[in-house]
Amino acid sequence: MADVTCANCREPWDTHHLRYDAIWDTDLRESLKRRVSNEGANIKDREQREALERDGWKFGGSLLSILRCPACKSNEERNGPLDPEVVKDREMRRSVLADILGDDEDGLQSELEDLDYLDQ
Repeated sequence: MADVTCANCREPWDTHHLRYDAIWDTDLRESLKRRVSNEGANIKDREQREALERDGWKFGGSLLSILRCPACKSNEERNGPLDPEVVKDREMRRSVLADILGDDEDGLQSELEDLDYLDQ
């Protein structure tokens, strides 16, 4: 599995962690956490998405399209805020790719890796 980065702070996140493990940091009930650990997270499920958002996550149209993450606050405190126009552009590109590629997570992951390379 590869990493995808946050559009805001550029923190890398392992895709397996996003799909199966990040839910354990949320306030969801144990039975739902176990189900997500077996089936993978689905941000189209309102309860899962809201729990992840309470934990600091914000996504575009896909779990792999990270617009904000739990590391953003500490990265901003350490390095200062990023240029809002740069962040807005990164968010827009990630969201558009997620919308275009839909459920093709392998294709989205590949395209996001290309975006990360171009953003350097």
